[in-house]
Amino acid sequence: MISIDWDKGKINIEGELFEPKTALDRVSEFITDQRKEKIEKVLSKRSSHFVPVLEGIYDRGNISAVMRSAEAFGFYNFHIIETNDQFKESARVTQGADKWLDIHKWNDTTSCMKSLKEKGYKVLTTHLSKDAKDFSDISFDEPIALILGNERDGVSKEALDLADGNVLLPMAGFSQSFNISVAGALSCFHAFNKIKTSDLFVA
Repeated sequence: MISIDWDKGKINIEGELFEPKTALDRVSEFITDQRKEKIEKVLSKRSSHFVPVLEGIYDRGNISAVMRSAEAFGFYNFHIIETNDQFKESARVTQGADKWLDIHKWNDTTSCMKSLKEKGYKVLTTHLSKDAKDFSDISFDEPIALILGNERDGVSKEALDLADGNVLLPMAGFSQSFNISVAGALSCFHAFNKIKTSDLFVA
């Protein structure tokens, strides 16, 4: 069995961890040169500098859609705070993206946020408030974890109390919010544009 240990940036082959290049050498006879090049390119563009966190999302399709966006932009760490029915991935929406993500599931918001902060993340929430900053203006000079709340109530009071700040996605119309799947995609896009100009993409 072959899997990827994203935290260590290594590939697990039958329980043994290898550097990507070494792992590719071991299985090279089974992989085309084109596929090897693709794997190396993707691994070099993964980043843990931005982490999407979904709190209490009701619609499983929305969660799956955000997962797909996160993977597409190279953000492999993904956190889900399950405050309602247990989440099951929707293969139709993720298109297999969940296979390439390091998914962390939590039963409560406090534990998730404390863990992220202990790992050095600045934890922000998407919330309409007077002090909220435009997410596109965030500098990303430190690792960012962004909490997106549920479709009905937004982020919880618990998340707001523990957060390091609030942000908003830029809007110009009469609507005050995006659908969660759209908000997740736009958040990943903004983060990707900030991070891609630095050296924060790592294998």
